[in-house]
Amino acid sequence: MIKFFDYTRSYEDIRSNIIKNIEAVIDSGKFINGPQVGVFEQYLQNYLKANHSLGVSSGTDALLVAILASVKKKSGYFIVPSFTFTATAMAPLRLGYDIRFVDVKEGSFSPSIQDIINNCCKDTVGVIWPYLFGEPADLYTLYDFCKKNDIVLIEDCAQSLGTSVNKSKVGTHSDVGCFSFFPTKNLGCFGDGGAIVTNSEKIIKDAKKIKSHGYYSEKYNSSCIGGNFRLDTIHATVMLEIFKKFDLLLMQRKDSAYYYDCHISNNLVKKPNFVLGHSWNQYTVVVDCNKKFKEYMKNKNIQTCIYYPTPLHKNTVFDIGTTLKHTEELCKKVISLPVYPGLSADHKKKIVEAVNDYRG
Repeated sequence: MIKFFDYTRSYEDIRSNIIKNIEAVIDSGKFINGPQVGVFEQYLQNYLKANHSLGVSSGTDALLVAILASVKKKSGYFIVPSFTFTATAMAPLRLGYDIRFVDVKEGSFSPSIQDIINNCCKDTVGVIWPYLFGEPADLYTLYDFCKKNDIVLIEDCAQSLGTSVNKSKVGTHSDVGCFSFFPTKNLGCFGDGGAIVTNSEKIIKDAKKIKSHGYYSEKYNSSCIGGNFRLDTIHATVMLEIFKKFDLLLMQRKDSAYYYDCHISNNLVKKPNFVLGHSWNQYTVVVDCNKKFKEYMKNKNIQTCIYYPTPLHKNTVFDIGTTLKHTEELCKKVISLPVYPGLSADHKKKIVEAVNDYRG
């Protein structure tokens, strides 16, 4: 069976270094707020060319911390695409905000910038833009609109560390960027982890307090509502080692995506656009019926994954009777092929042969 994802391929050559570094943390006993966390934050900040970065406990918690630190209005609407992971909309909902979903543009995985702008109103307090699958998008027009209308723009970069627009890394094109280090992401730790990045002194100052029960410099004296959103020392330690080869890992993803782009020739399978700056967290194609295609690939001993089978506006927790035609259609047709770093040439060849033999 060709796995959809095999994280061990990302670190097998540096496994001994990782184990040695974890043992050093064990020996130090500094499992919480160890020095490696600060070093990792600096690595991330330098990589993204951001003014500030802050490690947190997950990509979901990054969204929560970002909203708490940047949105000062306690009620109103968040504009969110329906075609994305649950956390993108769940985070503002948990904090008491209403959600207004927008449809994807026909033939795309994302909404149009103009459609998001058109959905904003006087009660809109925030917009969250997810770079789905690692696909880049130029948010200049959207960010300019948001700044002029007192709306916070948050980039959900859970799937897009390394994605760039005009040679500038995403996560720095808004008020605050949120990252996930779940093992399947472009940079993964050995569990849950995340980070926020921002160029705002005020946002980072508030975020540091929010991530630790509302206090930062003065322990046990909370000045705002917060929680336990810390990045563990061991996770930071693991990522510091993997970060040393991060560019290579991204290149391996891109090489696999390019191979698919060059060799998949089945007219029944629509390939994603091979665009500059894409980081290829997923290689997602569009077929006639993803459930049927998934079963076909399973019979060929190839694992695939559907991101996402149910649009958010049809999830029970969000469902308010909205119809979003293009999103609903897309969820029946999208399916992702293996594209992880270390995917062998033989496996890529077998995947392409299977895809090209598909007859619907």
